[in-house]
Amino acid sequence: MRPGGLALTRIALSRCCFGPGARVLDVGCGSAATVEFLIDHSFNALGVDPSVMALRRGLKRNTTLPLISAEGEFLPFTDSTWDGVFLECVLSSTRDMGKVLGESRRILKSKGWLVLSDLYVTNPGEANTVRNLPHGCCLASTMTKDELLGKLNANGFQLAFWEDHSLALKTFIARLVFSYVSTEKFWSRIGQDNGDPADIREMNETIARVKPGYFLLIAQKA
Repeated sequence: MRPGGLALTRIALSRCCFGPGARVLDVGCGSAATVEFLIDHSFNALGVDPSVMALRRGLKRNTTLPLISAEGEFLPFTDSTWDGVFLECVLSSTRDMGKVLGESRRILKSKGWLVLSDLYVTNPGEANTVRNLPHGCCLASTMTKDELLGKLNANGFQLAFWEDHSLALKTFIARLVFSYVSTEKFWSRIGQDNGDPADIREMNETIARVKPGYFLLIAQKA
């Protein structure tokens, strides 16, 4: 349940120079659809997620999936042991982006690949406005492209590939909008508002100014 789904995972794999049987970690794997996909494509993959319920859903679908309950800020692996780390629609919802990126770099081998897909702010002039969204809303932690690249550089990564996939976000919302009656109610649910009409109106006005987009990014451990 994320914009682009496995289609973006396929694009990422086509851009990364993984060798046969490469070790790939999916951080924030949820019910482990990507982990299963990677294993089916001959990768030595493993998934971690802090939600035991999400992991149970994955194991209910496939009892053989290698899954561990862990947080991206504290990965239970030794240094320089993974060829790739995937963070698919996860980074913006973590408590500490810098810590997650630092942990990802720590466990990656030299020249290891980091794959990110997530929300970002497409209107730089309103970047500060998004910080006013309710605490806990994943949009409140989104950054502009330049801010995100600066964060990557600060944590020892070099950009190898960037591609905008905002259309995938629009398609994703369109598919879910029937469940939430309207786009406004969808965003308010994502924003974890308290249902107050004034709060919902303010949040949707903020979102309209910020113009959230979606990206796929690949970087290498410097």
